[in-house]
Amino acid sequence: MSILDKLQTSEEDKIVRAQIMLFDSDLRRALERTAAGGQLTSDDSRNLRQWLQSSRQAKRRYQYRLRLYGIAIFLVSFAAGLLISPRIPIEGLKSNRAWIPFFISLAILLVALFKDIFVERNVDSALKEITLQSERTKADIHDILERNLRPRITQLDSREKVLEAASNVLGEALNESGDDRFVVFVGAASLSTQKVTKGEDEYKSSPVEDYKNRLMNLDLAKVNVKRYIDLMTTRKEFGGRRRETLSEYLEWLEKQIDRLNSNPNYYLIDCKRAQPWGGSRSSIITHEAFLDIVGEGESGFLVKGEDIAKIILSSSERLFAPANQHPYYSKDNKTIQLLDDVVKKLRS
Repeated sequence: MSILDKLQTSEEDKIVRAQIMLFDSDLRRALERTAAGGQLTSDDSRNLRQWLQSSRQAKRRYQYRLRLYGIAIFLVSFAAGLLISPRIPIEGLKSNRAWIPFFISLAILLVALFKDIFVERNVDSALKEITLQSERTKADIHDILERNLRPRITQLDSREKVLEAASNVLGEALNESGDDRFVVFVGAASLSTQKVTKGEDEYKSSPVEDYKNRLMNLDLAKVNVKRYIDLMTTRKEFGGRRRETLSEYLEWLEKQIDRLNSNPNYYLIDCKRAQPWGGSRSSIITHEAFLDIVGEGESGFLVKGEDIAKIILSSSERLFAPANQHPYYSKDNKTIQLLDDVVKKLRS
């Protein structure tokens, strides 16, 4: 049974539909476009349209109930007036006109109290229940789109989101079956050199730690990894950069040497057409995804889709092919020694 079928048959169905219609019109319109756009299978598309139609009906029933509340308040107030009017001393009211605004004010107060107690509180509790139940299904709706909507573009507007996206992309590559799984890096955003910051839960790993663990798992699993980058091999190439920048670069180079020694399928390719270390852009490409990163991870975007990832990878490799390339890999220890010599020269 699909997730949509479960939603249609669950007791929480009405609450979830009402939440979608009342609180998240943008999500509703996105789901409607998805259902009509042909990205889903025919069964999922039909189920999604039926579910959205039921959501509209739930909204209408909710609005109809609110109208009934208003009519009921009016009728109760009118009936109360009819019952009370024979017992009001009309002659006394005529002699003292201050009683008339008093009774009017009292009637308004009673109606307001009734509305607050029997309507607004009930509606407020119902809306809270709707919100609570909808939170339990947002992940299911996200999973539907994540599995079926291709291509899918996600905006990343913070370092945490960029790190999480990078970790997820590497994790998906690790979970692929067969020996043809791969990861291609272009440039270097230095995500793994960023400082580790603990969140509210000290037992929960940070995004930086998650990313580092995924890189380590790539090496342990001997996944095919290539990194195209324009390396700086002399002090002259650094120009007037700060000493701290040189230290960070040397730290990064030493990590590359460690990765070359631990993963026989890791290739570091010095290519002048690729992005340099510390450049304005960098990328991660796998079978299913293309992640574009701005600077050191300040922002970026993620594209999910096998066809787009394949096009970007093939066009990048065609661009790099005619350029001068100096590969470093563990199957040739001389290349690793050359890279180690670069580190020693830059330190001197």
